[in-house]
Amino acid sequence: MKGAQAAGVGAEGGLPGADGGRGGGRAGGLRGGPWGQKYPGIARSWRSAWDRVVPFFAFSAPIRRAIYTTNAIESLNSTVRRAIRTRGHFPNDRAATKLIYLALRGVESKWRRPPPFWQKALSEFSLVFGDRFVVEAS
Repeated sequence: MKGAQAAGVGAEGGLPGADGGRGGGRAGGLRGGPWGQKYPGIARSWRSAWDRVVPFFAFSAPIRRAIYTTNAIESLNSTVRRAIRTRGHFPNDRAATKLIYLALRGVESKWRRPPPFWQKALSEFSLVFGDRFVVEAS
């Protein structure tokens, strides 16, 4: 959905921490703002799941980024969708299977490198979770 990512970024900026205020902050104003008018489902969805959304925003920005960008299954799904979308159509099932195999074989190289933001997230995790999170020296 074109512009949907910007709507999420705009909504996140003004959300409160874990105060639990129902409909407070930016989610309450999202409905009447430009994003709420363009995507009315966003405001409705956020308000209905507000109790589950607010605890996520209690974390600092580096921890939130680590949570929403390191989902391995979503990464695999994205890689396969991108490969299929680029190719478009397939003459038979074997061609589709081969393309998926090649895409998955190439995605493994990404897993060897930590994301660039990971160091900042690691230090935040160690501050927030203390003894439950141990940073190993490499």
